[in-house]
Amino acid sequence: MSVTAKMLGELHELHMRLGELTRALERGPKQIKTKETTVKHLEDELEAARQRKKQAQMELDKKQQNLQSSEAKIASLQTKLNTCSTNKEYQLLQEQIAADEMAKSVIEDEILEAFDKQEMLKAAIDASEEHLKKGRLDLEKVKQKVSAETAGLEQQAAAVRGELEAAEGALPIEFRNEFQRMVRHRGEDAMARAEENVCTGCYQSLTPNMQAELSMGKVAVCKGCGRLLYEAGS
Repeated sequence: MSVTAKMLGELHELHMRLGELTRALERGPKQIKTKETTVKHLEDELEAARQRKKQAQMELDKKQQNLQSSEAKIASLQTKLNTCSTNKEYQLLQEQIAADEMAKSVIEDEILEAFDKQEMLKAAIDASEEHLKKGRLDLEKVKQKVSAETAGLEQQAAAVRGELEAAEGALPIEFRNEFQRMVRHRGEDAMARAEENVCTGCYQSLTPNMQAELSMGKVAVCKGCGRLLYEAGS
């Protein structure tokens, strides 16, 4: 019994269907992984936003402490001002108070800016939390979609494997072992159609001897890519 183009064409069709189903099954976990990576990135962004706000709060607390120290110092100087014994001492204290009041004014402005910054950072955290919430919802939807599709795809793949087992079992034993070895290594790419005297796998022209074999409904091997060739419709 020889292997015919019709037999190889049917096998090729089954292997292509199995390849499509396998790729579809592989896409699911990849889609989940992509969404998980996105969620991890959003989690990192949220944590970074929280750390920025924490750091800004620490800076604000420090400025408020500096303000309290400045106010205490000015109050102390004003008390001393009332107990001055000379005009020179009075003048020096007034100058020091004026300088400290100026420094206090700068700190107060910095504190106002720090409060504005806190509001902006809080808004950034709120936005990051919303993005993360949406990212987690998207991840859950993809997981549910993949879970729902996987069972059907696995069932179809199992059916095709059953058809393949039967079809390969009908191959001559001397051809079957070599064919299965090729398929293990190359899958559906172990075979290709010959169209218009060209291998559709590598697009190399066929030799006259190969064309003659194919015209008789036989199987040939492409000299360019090593695929098993069959002529469509034979």
